[in-house]
Amino acid sequence: MVTISSLKLFREEDSLMVALFGEPSALPDGWLENLPAAAVFAASPEGLPLEQALSLAEAAARVPLLPRFQPSPTPPAAMVSPATPPRLLSTVLRTAHLLAAQLPAEALQPLADQCLAAGRSDLALPLLDALAADPAARLAAARCRCELGQTRAARADLQALVTSPDLADRPDLLAEALGQLAWLDLEAGDSNAARHQLDQLQTLPPDPASLADRDRLARVLATLDWLQQAPPEAVGSSRDLRPEAEVVLALDTVQQTPCGTVLHLEGWRLDPAAAIADLVLLQGDTARRLPLDALRPRQRPDLAEVLQQAGLPPDAPAGFQLALALGVEEAQSPATDGLAALFVLLHNGQQFCLRQSVQTIPLDAQALGLTLADPTP
Repeated sequence: MVTISSLKLFREEDSLMVALFGEPSALPDGWLENLPAAAVFAASPEGLPLEQALSLAEAAARVPLLPRFQPSPTPPAAMVSPATPPRLLSTVLRTAHLLAAQLPAEALQPLADQCLAAGRSDLALPLLDALAADPAARLAAARCRCELGQTRAARADLQALVTSPDLADRPDLLAEALGQLAWLDLEAGDSNAARHQLDQLQTLPPDPASLADRDRLARVLATLDWLQQAPPEAVGSSRDLRPEAEVVLALDTVQQTPCGTVLHLEGWRLDPAAAIADLVLLQGDTARRLPLDALRPRQRPDLAEVLQQAGLPPDAPAGFQLALALGVEEAQSPATDGLAALFVLLHNGQQFCLRQSVQTIPLDAQALGLTLADPTP
């Protein structure tokens, strides 16, 4: 499998071209191939620096990339290997109580990286805690706590980090910590605290890696303010942007348990160009980012005519379900007005909201089963 890590824009005669770098490559500089800019970028890359190596994340923060070149989410620490042997994870699981106390930092870090690469935040966390002298490891540990639902400890760690002199010369880490803290504030319904984190973010150098998160936070905060003033009928439950962005999105159902532990959304979408960049669920004063990879496709026979018009077969899995099980520290009860809005941000910068009434469902085996459903259509 070829992994693309960076690119370089250059001009060849009158055309803009892109050199792609990554692995495996037979050349020392990691060069893979040259492609026309239109085959890599989803918009004009004019304005990007020429002959300068940019990571995929840096390039995507300035100009949207086509789906196959979208960068993967940056892991909490530098991963040593994308493949983690199962036996290694089993060893860490059995010996974690000894490793943190007996192994040196240079041995702990690769182990933590491989646990993170395997999606095992629970195994990485004690190793990262043992590396607390390194602010990057402390930030990675806070992210692990967020993923494990330990939001109180994560908040305490992040608040200590953003006021620590250890990040005075690491604006990249400070920006990441402020952004993570702002999202925790929004999940808790404290938009004023989130605005404070955003204000601090805006004072930092314009690092391309954090510009997208600053923009997303500002958009969500502005949308929360707007929704408080807008009547419910001002926001529909579907949006058709095929002439502009090749996407149609409809929100049919929002279900939630009274305690907020289970959150379940259903709807449908036509998105052949993978135009959707972010989904954020807004309820009252709260905002929660929804993982795009948690959208489970479903067949929708009732959409046969719509699918036919779009040139798709009637059994195309245009429907989606998204179900999350939230921990006691991260769950929020449904908003008092009984409404939820799905904030949608596209790669081309367009945004819109879809609104639905929240259906309250009991916390039982059926509700929990929604989070365990088979992801296949």
